[in-house]
Amino acid sequence: MRWWNVKHPAAYADRILAGHSPAAGRATPVDATRETDRVLLLTRIREGVPVVFIDEQAKALYRVENPKVADGIESDYVEVVGTIDAAAKTVHVDSVRVLEKYVAKCSVK
Repeated sequence: MRWWNVKHPAAYADRILAGHSPAAGRATPVDATRETDRVLLLTRIREGVPVVFIDEQAKALYRVENPKVADGIESDYVEVVGTIDAAAKTVHVDSVRVLEKYVAKCSVK
């Protein structure tokens, strides 16, 4: 089973903040496409993808000004100490503490 998420970051954040999955659809790969899927997934890179902070209580999304501070923990549940610029919709992160490691909730059948 594979799935894909909504494409626009705002739609993704809206779904997450509403407590819904960001998934837009799903499919079961057939043998003919399995190898192509594997190669494409292995070649994904994160350069150019902005790191964002989702403030669930304020239902707001902020671009992280200094994303290197989150290297390797982008998907984890974290506690962030920093300064939010609400007008610019950015956050400068002073420190990050991992509260819970992210574990994917999918399986291959």
